[in-house]
Amino acid sequence: MTQMISPNEALQHAKDLMLEGAEPETREDWEKVMNCLAFNIHPDVSASACKLLARIYRMPLQDWEIEEICQFQKIQRAREDAKLN
Repeated sequence: MTQMISPNEALQHAKDLMLEGAEPETREDWEKVMNCLAFNIHPDVSASACKLLARIYRMPLQDWEIEEICQFQKIQRAREDAKLN
């Protein structure tokens, strides 16, 4: 089931899962957060949505890095979906 949440809620959820609620301090922290966001956003829009979120929250990630993360998470999500079916 799809659930709509605000960008602030999505960011907080990602920080809670990936950083135990801590604020991202390093580039690696932001990469973890972005991986969580990318996995949880529909694959058809994840790259553009994640780029927008990166700009809103001033994440120190380049567009090409975000695209690679989104592509990786698209594959991961497909694997998870295949396990469920």
